Amino acid sequence: MGNLHLLPDDGFKIICQPVNIYKASAGWVRPIAILP
Repeated sequence: MGNLHLLPDDGFKIICQPVNIYKASAGWVRPIAILP
């Protein structure tokens, strides 16, 4: 993940949205930071 240094030390939430891949047992996520 890039640009993590731009996030504050605390006070934010992270949402990880999984990518659905047909007939796969694993995949990647799209992380999103929610700032106050």
